Amino acid sequence: MHSRRELLSRTIANAQRFERICFELAAIKAPSKKMKAIEVAAHFANGTGAGVYRSRELEAALSELAKMIASPIDPGKTDRSGVLHVMSTAFPWGGHTRVVERWIDLDGEKRSQSVVLTEQGTQPVPKLLNDVVTNAGGAIHRLRDKKSIETRAEELKSIALGYAFIVLHIHMHDIVPSLAFGLPSFPVPVIFYNHADHRFSVGMEVAHAVAETRSWGRALTGARRGIPNSKRLGIPLSIKETGSSTDQGFSRDQLSIPKEAKIAIASASQYKFQPFLDLNFFETVKKLLRRNNRIWVLLVGVSETFCRQQLIAAGCDAYDLQRVIPIRACDEAQFKSYLKAADVALDTLPENGCTAAMDYISNGLPVVSRKTFIGQMDYLIDQPEYVRTDDEFIDQVLGLMDANNDHKITAARQFENLNNDCRSEVFLGRLDDLYTSATVKNPVGLADGNLFHGFSDLDLFHTHRTTLI
Repeated sequence: MHSRRELLSRTIANAQRFERICFELAAIKAPSKKMKAIEVAAHFANGTGAGVYRSRELEAALSELAKMIASPIDPGKTDRSGVLHVMSTAFPWGGHTRVVERWIDLDGEKRSQSVVLTEQGTQPVPKLLNDVVTNAGGAIHRLRDKKSIETRAEELKSIALGYAFIVLHIHMHDIVPSLAFGLPSFPVPVIFYNHADHRFSVGMEVAHAVAETRSWGRALTGARRGIPNSKRLGIPLSIKETGSSTDQGFSRDQLSIPKEAKIAIASASQYKFQPFLDLNFFETVKKLLRRNNRIWVLLVGVSETFCRQQLIAAGCDAYDLQRVIPIRACDEAQFKSYLKAADVALDTLPENGCTAAMDYISNGLPVVSRKTFIGQMDYLIDQPEYVRTDDEFIDQVLGLMDANNDHKITAARQFENLNNDCRSEVFLGRLDDLYTSATVKNPVGLADGNLFHGFSDLDLFHTHRTTLI
């Protein structure tokens, strides 16, 4: 594992390289080549730690290129209606697409909802996304990947002009919306949903409103992106999530887990489990297993090879390894069967799982989370299970597994907090305010030229992730 000094040195080098990349853009004259170079630059800034979360240079170049994107005839349309959700790619797993599905499901009772996909390629569109869009009276548009960036931007612009609102749920490198909506005269209000609030992104400059998932992201957007008035929208609960209780024994036999065992579960994409400096999920698991030999751990979303390597590196023995079961990413029904077998949920380290925590709590599982530089969702920050140290984390987990402790009381308290912050009426109220705000504001515009405030652990973390590729 790299030391803090090594990561800082690499981060400084990354920042210098990104500056050079931006400087060299001016020498590229061919529009198609410049678009590709900007996309590559955005990939670089998003994929590593460079101390930047927006770039004035990239946004200015995109703004100039947007002038050449053809506009369809639009004689002051007055019949625009519905919401167009712009996604780069829709996935069958993970939280990103689930958020869009829930948004459409809830808001679809008021407004028609459609989706356009800029980078889906030949990947199938998830069935649930198809279903909620159909139920909301909308359509799914797929831009053809083999077309040039410019052509895709023109197609997106043409589609978008028929809607009352546009919401960007895009990947952080996706420049197609910036090109399509980059002129100040573009007539449809654009909302940027900042789903990756801790990462660099393009696209905010064309938005009339920036929506955040949490207060932590709103603070970062103010400090590191120069946007002081973003709005906290949150992540909506699914209508079907009603705080159902757990059902012990549902899948223990098929996983060969003893009936007397206590089960902890953690779920996330594999990269969220990668150790960083003193934040090592697998060392925490080892301590937990050593403190109570009846505990078994389900890790959903990781490979067996990765899990075994990390556990051995953390000093786990054969008995420890036997009690940690890695499970590949699975569909929602299978995932919920694992939740029904568990007693407590472990939030991931160093990067927490926002929608996963909602799934835990909504299914009657209390979750324990560790305070880190990446922050947490608002519904958990005032809970006693949100702790500072490894020892406090383990004590909380063991306490919830204690036979004398009714963990359902903790689960009910956490669900009440979650429900108060994320239930449909609350989300829809914030959403109506967001739509109104977007109609009366000018676009955010280009980033300020002086947004660098030194390097933090967040920047080092992004660099660390790059070294693992």
